[in-house]
Amino acid sequence: MIHLIAIAIPPTGNHRLMPICMGGRGRLVKSPKFRKWEKETGEDIRGRTDPIEDKDLFVRITLRWPDKRKRDIDGPVKSLLDLVVREKFILDDSLISRLEVVRYKPDEHDLMPGTCDIFIQSMKDYRCPF
Repeated sequence: MIHLIAIAIPPTGNHRLMPICMGGRGRLVKSPKFRKWEKETGEDIRGRTDPIEDKDLFVRITLRWPDKRKRDIDGPVKSLLDLVVREKFILDDSLISRLEVVRYKPDEHDLMPGTCDIFIQSMKDYRCPF
């Protein structure tokens, strides 16, 4: 079981990629803001726990938005899962069988707004809540 607590929420999808021209062709590259988040968050979580090598995983992501603006719940999910794979907590995000994303509004939980928690466990240890 892995429990990563108080990870900074990644930049929005509008700030993840930026267009540039390379060799006369348009390309999308990671924005400086997104690369900074990847580097700082990766350093923050690196080595917190041992990796899970199971091939059937349950992942719960709990989001705490920094303010009351409307946001899509699935916005940060891909970036967070890619970070967990890059830091070798799991082998690949294709091994996730069940994914749960929970959103808290700022007035519900004032505990560290703008952060999220990631909980990962094997499906053999997972207990369905219903």
